[in-house]
Amino acid sequence: MSLTLATPANTSVLNPLDNYKAYQYLGDELASQFGDGHMLLVAKELGAGSFRCTWDSLHINPWTALFWLDEAVGTDESGSFVGATTDCGLPTKPTVVTLDIHRPTDQELPFLTVNFPGNSPKGTLLRSSLTVNDVSQFIDQSARFHVSYTISDASGSTGMKLKRGKTVREYFNDMAIRRTILRIKSISALVTAGVLTPKDIMVEIFYSFDTEVLETSEVLIKVEDVMKLSSDELIGLLQISENDSKMLDSKASFNTHTRPLLEGLQTYIRTLKKIHSCGGTSFACAATKVLNDWHAVLQMLGNPTYAQVTSFVNWDTDGGNNYGKCYDAIQAMCTNCNVVGGCVSGYGVWVDQHCASRVAKILQGKCVLGEFVPPMMVDNAGEDPSF
Repeated sequence: MSLTLATPANTSVLNPLDNYKAYQYLGDELASQFGDGHMLLVAKELGAGSFRCTWDSLHINPWTALFWLDEAVGTDESGSFVGATTDCGLPTKPTVVTLDIHRPTDQELPFLTVNFPGNSPKGTLLRSSLTVNDVSQFIDQSARFHVSYTISDASGSTGMKLKRGKTVREYFNDMAIRRTILRIKSISALVTAGVLTPKDIMVEIFYSFDTEVLETSEVLIKVEDVMKLSSDELIGLLQISENDSKMLDSKASFNTHTRPLLEGLQTYIRTLKKIHSCGGTSFACAATKVLNDWHAVLQMLGNPTYAQVTSFVNWDTDGGNNYGKCYDAIQAMCTNCNVVGGCVSGYGVWVDQHCASRVAKILQGKCVLGEFVPPMMVDNAGEDPSF
């Protein structure tokens, strides 16, 4: 992305070295709104009436490009100037934002004059208008890939039974299946809202672990395929998690174009349903495995650009890490696998609250803890706070 600022010849940038406290204060204010990871990109100087900067890639954290302008206002000048235009690397170069600064007239000047501290000359307030132009025609319509990871603890303690007679491990299996079904169910609404496009692809990837990764499974869901499903087919697809016989019975009603989606989802759900409790607990091994498999995931998706792929992580546990430096491993996974958020779900009496909270902070998400799994997490009613 490149950004160009065009200004009158008598305009300069407020020097960040001489006015660093002002910039620091503004940066702190933005960080309090967007988080500690927020970055402030500051222009140090302008060229001959213009400034241009280019980034090959941008950080996934929020950022603000700041041009703090210092303009000498002359009473004999009139008109306005273009404040900012952006070039998104497309064939056409749309002006996205136009800033018009209106110089005060002689009649307005007395009402727009302000005093500065000390014996400094008086200053003048300037009125401005900001115009944001319609850029929908310039939006890149290439496919985007939304990778959703479920990293699920299958240590021995997940064999403990909770309320309603199920083990923690059985609840984790149900939670993982329900997340996938809910995401499929939401596709139509997200496309209508413009969050997803028909070209987008969702990828559900599951890892179970104890002191090593035990099972993996994945299913690729093309948004376009889901949009083509009839009402009956969509209902059948959303119900296949109930039992294997319904899975088999529903296959006959799907056509050749949508059957791969059904079969992929069936294989994914069958794998999840057979996960059982095993040995110890190593968060590090799971995070390292995700990182090591990332290149293969990108190859499966056709090696998309960095900007086309985002990952979200659901981390389910009934305890805490017992082996290895898990925080370093999870941070490396987030940094290298385009992780933009996540949620830690911790249930059972063995949950390590400190560990779960720290993992959630690394994932830039929230932590949901409890002695038992709420019904809303596995039943069809209610909202899933980890979805």
